[in-house]
Amino acid sequence: MSFKEGPRSPLQPPTYGNLITILSIDGGGVRGIIPSVILEFLETELQKLDGEDARLADYFDVIAGTSTGGLVTAMLTTPDEEGHPICAAKDVKDFYLEHCPKIFPHASNRLAPAGNVIKALWGPKYDGGYLHNIIQEKLQENRLHDTLTNVVIPTFDIKYLQPTIFSSYQLQTTPSLDAKLSDICIGTSAAPTYLPSHSFQTEDSEGKLLKEFNLIDGGVAANNPTLVAISEVTKEITRGSPNFFPIKPTEYGRFLVLSLGTGSPEFHEKYDATKSSHWGILGWLAGGGSTPLVDVFTQSSDDMVNYYISVVFQALHSEENYLRIQLQTTPSLDAKLSDICIGTSAAPTYLPSHSFQTEDSEGKLLKEFNLIDGGVAANNPTLVAISEVTKEITRGSPNFFPIKPTEYGRFLVLSLGTGSPEFHEKYDATKSSHWGILGWLAGGGSTPLVDVFTQSSDDMVNYYISVVFQALHSEENYLRIQDDTLSVDLAAMDLTTPENLENLVKVGVELLKKPVTRVNLGTGICEPYHHTTNEMALKKFAAILHKEKYVRELRSPNTNRGLVNQGKSMEDQTGASQGMPTLSKTIHHSLPDLHDLNPN
Repeated sequence: MSFKEGPRSPLQPPTYGNLITILSIDGGGVRGIIPSVILEFLETELQKLDGEDARLADYFDVIAGTSTGGLVTAMLTTPDEEGHPICAAKDVKDFYLEHCPKIFPHASNRLAPAGNVIKALWGPKYDGGYLHNIIQEKLQENRLHDTLTNVVIPTFDIKYLQPTIFSSYQLQTTPSLDAKLSDICIGTSAAPTYLPSHSFQTEDSEGKLLKEFNLIDGGVAANNPTLVAISEVTKEITRGSPNFFPIKPTEYGRFLVLSLGTGSPEFHEKYDATKSSHWGILGWLAGGGSTPLVDVFTQSSDDMVNYYISVVFQALHSEENYLRIQLQTTPSLDAKLSDICIGTSAAPTYLPSHSFQTEDSEGKLLKEFNLIDGGVAANNPTLVAISEVTKEITRGSPNFFPIKPTEYGRFLVLSLGTGSPEFHEKYDATKSSHWGILGWLAGGGSTPLVDVFTQSSDDMVNYYISVVFQALHSEENYLRIQDDTLSVDLAAMDLTTPENLENLVKVGVELLKKPVTRVNLGTGICEPYHHTTNEMALKKFAAILHKEKYVRELRSPNTNRGLVNQGKSMEDQTGASQGMPTLSKTIHHSLPDLHDLNPN
């Protein structure tokens, strides 16, 4: 049953509903085409339910995006002169197909690759001029406060080596974040070695300087912004925002989260420690025909966020036995402590990678390891440790006293840092905008690229701790869509040949037909979950979003439905006394149940 009210109407606050709805879009250059295909499908399903004017911004309480995902976020939420989004979801894919070849021009000259390598050593691979112009033209003078729903866009400030989160929720307390959306998008897309850093300022109504920003790609801090978005919402709930219904910050069963990846390359054996142990700076930047250092940091960032999210949404309801002590379930991890320590200390460009094997009692090979510094994934391991303990409690380990996994007041945590340099202004975007590979490796008398990744890892863990200390709850409302089987060409962030762009569209279409995956907490690997496809899950997602929007409008006094419902309240009471079906009962039986998202 559909509840169409005609022209599109804005989403009422969660206080009138049952769920908090979140959309998250990863970074990934031209691979932003993949989530654009998924979003087009979802918006089409919503239009079938609510009419052709339905837009994604009308259904999500917050849309988060990093790098290319930040641009998609802005296009979906920036208003035109009539107050509609400047782009429907179907327009985003067309935008990428039209403009990506000009943003990342692909030379046909056979000698071009060698020339590009030389150019990339001394300056950014692309000048960013076309990208900046098209973003400014598209978003015009709109600022963060203008978006049609709340947005969260992570960036990284290289002057202070700190993540900067442009969040609608923070505008009341931090007005300096109310920057032009064009500046925010240019900043979050400024991938080191690919595009120049971006600097700008925000001012108050009298033209007085509020803040200066020196930004690079938000992907160095949170390429997958899902956890950032959840954290922003959680903070709003904690501070008692009137826009949220009475809810404990631990009630993750009340969150409905759609997290879209941009694909990752299919590699089972990407690099090995024997070869990489001889790499120096250039080897880590260009070894194996790729960019190992960037690959390692970005992949570990995505994997750890997906891991933490899976803990949050699965721990109390997981069917897997991840919560057993690791040595009981994974004997291959019972390595020599010396090998473990050498591996976790093998910092790229500083110490050689380390390879070793574990064997069973009969000398049979269990597993081969090719390790580098664990700091690329979790330089501050506090969150990892808390997650491991929480899962032990959840599985009912006899080693713990009776305690709910949500009782973080029963944790006594000592987290020891190793110090960090005192820098108020480390790098600036004006200088770094001219850096190429060599500049990012040795600019400013330091190693900027390594500094950025490691510092962002530490900072984001501290940020996420606020989420982890909220209890772990349901997995049923978390859906992540990601393709982990991309070829080398499809995985490239800037390959803009017509063939590759069309193939990316095909990846998005085919991804709809693939099964839903969830992280196996025992292996850390995404595996198919039952027999539900992404397309089927999205249809159920659309039904849930449709239901949520309708319920809010029914309960809100600010909509026509709400006013009509108030008038019928007396009729409901009268009908109930006479044994007649009430309006609320009709709604309950007409709409799909929330748990339909969990295919059983």
